[in-house]
Amino acid sequence: MASNGLQPLIVDRSSTSSASEEVSGELTSADYAMACESHRLVLVECLQKEGYSTIP
Repeated sequence: MASNGLQPLIVDRSSTSSASEEVSGELTSADYAMACESHRLVLVECLQKEGYSTIP
């Protein structure tokens, strides 16, 4: 059962990374910066939930 739970995660990661590689050529630097900032905010939220201090 554990491997079943992990498999979709691995597949999901590979599909998103290949998708971002395809799209990256069409993104402007502003789009890229906005995406990075939103991902960073999500990461900060996750770290705070886990009790880690975050880098400003």
